[in-house]
Amino acid sequence: MILAVLLRVLVSQTEPRIIVIDVSAPDAIYEDVSRALADDVVNGFSKAKVWTLRVDENEMPKGCRAGPCLGKVAQERRADIVVTLDAEQEGEGVPKISISAMRGTNGELLAALRYRAQPKGKPTKKFMEFVGNALKALRK
Repeated sequence: MILAVLLRVLVSQTEPRIIVIDVSAPDAIYEDVSRALADDVVNGFSKAKVWTLRVDENEMPKGCRAGPCLGKVAQERRADIVVTLDAEQEGEGVPKISISAMRGTNGELLAALRYRAQPKGKPTKKFMEFVGNALKALRK
């Protein structure tokens, strides 16, 4: 019993930790829509059985959308991967999304994807490939 608990703790410490940050420009998309899209990204990584958390913009340093400040957030959250989501609404159409996964320690790009949002947040095959590519690159 104790060995099983210790093994579970050890495995949980080696699993990657991922944070998702919405960096969408305030005038590019409604805030509640971009938050929901960021939650969809979290759910997509969760489907791959990876610990993932969306960091709310209120928890970010003021004006932090790119650059070294993301590394500081990753360090504070002990995140192995920082996923940024940049969404843009075009009229009444489906939002365009650009996501990138960067190594939390040095900002190295691990994977990137541009796609259109899907109804009800259902992850696409391309999105799940992005998840796999990010995790694979992290392990290299």
